[in-house]
Amino acid sequence: MVKRVICAVFVLFSLLFAGNAVYFAKTEVRFDELNHCRKIAAFSGNSSAFFYGCQGNTLYSFRVLPTQETQYVTPDSAICALSHDEYNAYALCRDDNKRYSVCRMNIKSGNCTTSRLNLNCRLYNLFAAANGEMFVVTDGQAFSHVVGIHGNSTCTYEFSGNIKDLFVNGGSVYALIQTGEVYRLKSGVKTYCCSVGQHSHCYNAGTGYIYSDDGRLISLDGSAPDEKVSAFSAKVNGIVVRPGNVRLFASARDRYAVMYQNGSCAIETAAAQAVGTSKAVPVTGDVLRTTAGTTVSALKSAYPSTTAVYSNTGASVTSGLLKTGYAADISGKRYEIIVPGDVNADGKISSSDVAALMKYYVGSGGLADEKQKAADYNGDGSADNKDLLLIARMN
Repeated sequence: MVKRVICAVFVLFSLLFAGNAVYFAKTEVRFDELNHCRKIAAFSGNSSAFFYGCQGNTLYSFRVLPTQETQYVTPDSAICALSHDEYNAYALCRDDNKRYSVCRMNIKSGNCTTSRLNLNCRLYNLFAAANGEMFVVTDGQAFSHVVGIHGNSTCTYEFSGNIKDLFVNGGSVYALIQTGEVYRLKSGVKTYCCSVGQHSHCYNAGTGYIYSDDGRLISLDGSAPDEKVSAFSAKVNGIVVRPGNVRLFASARDRYAVMYQNGSCAIETAAAQAVGTSKAVPVTGDVLRTTAGTTVSALKSAYPSTTAVYSNTGASVTSGLLKTGYAADISGKRYEIIVPGDVNADGKISSSDVAALMKYYVGSGGLADEKQKAADYNGDGSADNKDLLLIARMN
């Protein structure tokens, strides 16, 4: 067995090497493009979630939460591996002379930089990067380093078994070893997190969680015991969700995005999918966001400590659809209920909601505070034309 090591390179990704790349573009998300990508993966962050992949020699980053947009870059070398964090998309590249470099695309500014890796050894197509820290897997031969503005700084993580995968979750990079152990890698220190079982795979299951082949939902920081589940499950802001037969999963705050095996995609709110779990808790302070079509009985199943639900007028409600402006008493505290897209507070999303929002935009109609919250469909803190477009698509 060839012994592999991880070389972690600390860089401030300066313009150490600038390649002839075709840089930044920004468009509306088109999930059909994602279906054509290879090496697709997902990233769950604290405030944003992404799907990403490459098509040909182009790196695509699809932000799916809280807003939806696509960015891409075409490096001047062949793409070997990909990575993503909250702020950047990365591509590990190799040119015709077998020289390695990393192309980094900043998601906010669109700026792209390429940094040469002066490593005199073979690299495996395993790569991860997060918060300025980059990791590549070597075959144990001698390696050099990347020169950054902080000088030469490298460190080596050694393992007794082969490295099966590198992945990013939240703000950290993790290594999955062939024997099943998962380690967090940071600043030269490897920290044991959990085990998924020998020869098993693990999958992104929300910030701080992975799902294993043997049907366990596992906390990466040990803050919660493993949960045995019957199918793919994830945890979103403390709520267990069971989205079904998914190909990709990513979450941010109380919402999550899924790409199913058939290529279709959906964006959901965690509360609407939490039926049957006894550990559900409200996810946005004094406001509980749930998807259109959620019933009073579904709310009570998701939150067993619910003692009462009230209509917009304060009357007790025991059945029917939840509507924007309703309230619920949960664990002795009252929560305002917001149904994103339900601008007219009838519990549904229809052309009437689009019309109400358009009147609000042009100044010919007002919206109460709770309806403005419902108009903020993508949950980015403001009701704008992006929300109008998303709500219109729901019809």
